[in-house]
Order: sequence, then C-alpha cells, then structure tokens
Amino acid sequence: MTEELLMEAEYRAGEVPEEPAEEWESITIDITDTDGERTYVHVGKDQL
Repeated sequence: MTEELLMEAEYRAGEVPEEPAEEWESITIDITDTDGERTYVHVGKDQL
C-alpha cells in the first residue's frame, strides 16, 4: 500500500448514522481490493 495508491483509490461511504460520532459504539471497515479480495474489521469504541 502506497500513498499514491491511496490517493488514486475510489472511496464510497456506506450508511452513516445521524447521531454525532462521539456517541457511536463501533465502526465497521469493509474494503474490497481490485482483485476482489475482501478485508473486513469491526472496531469497538474502546479501540478507537
């Protein structure tokens, strides 16, 4: 992963809750690379 690849990447946001970020209990990061390989992680509030 390089800075150049990150700058050229296409980003899409999924559903974003209406409550302020300070109230979120967790976030989910779901990435699919160009080869179709999927990386998924669920991060709890204590890990943020």
